[in-house]
Amino acid sequence: MLEASSSKLGIPDLQFEEMAALFRYWEAMPGDKARQAVDPVALGSQLLPHVSLGSLVDGCNDFRYDLISSEMKIVAPRLRPGDRSSDALRIQKTQYDLVHDLFMSTGRSIEPKILRITYASMEDVSRGINTLFLPLGRQPGANGKDVARDLMIGLWRFKPAESVKHDYFEDILEEFIAYLASSEEA
Repeated sequence: MLEASSSKLGIPDLQFEEMAALFRYWEAMPGDKARQAVDPVALGSQLLPHVSLGSLVDGCNDFRYDLISSEMKIVAPRLRPGDRSSDALRIQKTQYDLVHDLFMSTGRSIEPKILRITYASMEDVSRGINTLFLPLGRQPGANGKDVARDLMIGLWRFKPAESVKHDYFEDILEEFIAYLASSEEA
């Protein structure tokens, strides 16, 4: 258990501990962190309800949901395995979707993202999630540059303080890693 309180990041302690455990698990994965190396037994029953897996497809221009966690099912009840992140563009008749864009940028950079996201669902419900987007494996991208093959997504819900009118995200990766390092030193 972490000694320090993570209230500085606005994340409840138990949630922070679970997020930290998933991040450490991902960091400890060997090599390019291939999806085949993800071990559900090692993740354990505390993390599994929060972990989803999917594939970056079409040269990292889309994301296919393969394994949908129970937590993701709560925030996206219409989501089914095989659905694509670009489906939201078609359903909402728009050219931009925040989550789709974040999946693509994570896949292209092959760097993790830890984000606090608030948004209004398709049912116009204000939602908040703390999430980890963790790239797995590598594949050639459309422009010849390597991109991630898959993403492991950790998701934890929170209630936004006020009604959400616009999608918003806050990148908390640097603060998360710094706080994680300081709490391990304590």
